[in-house]
Amino acid sequence: MRQQRGHFILVGVGGSGKKSLSELGAVLSSARLMKIEPQKKYGKKEFRIDIFNIMVASASSNAHVMFLFPDTDIIQEGYLFNPLLL
Repeated sequence: MRQQRGHFILVGVGGSGKKSLSELGAVLSSARLMKIEPQKKYGKKEFRIDIFNIMVASASSNAHVMFLFPDTDIIQEGYLFNPLLL
């Protein structure tokens, strides 16, 4: 994570500590932890606004940002791809 443009993905069964490990990694690397918390009426528009805000926060400040997006927060699979790229 400390490398320039560092990315990672954690894969494992539920209850294996992926979220806790991610939050610990954010604290240890002094990264700002950002996550999306979908509500009942959460759609693609709100998802794109949240992603935009996270990208602006990471680009405008010179600080590291960790984006935590667990699989339980995926309401519609359409969030995960951009139809303009297909």
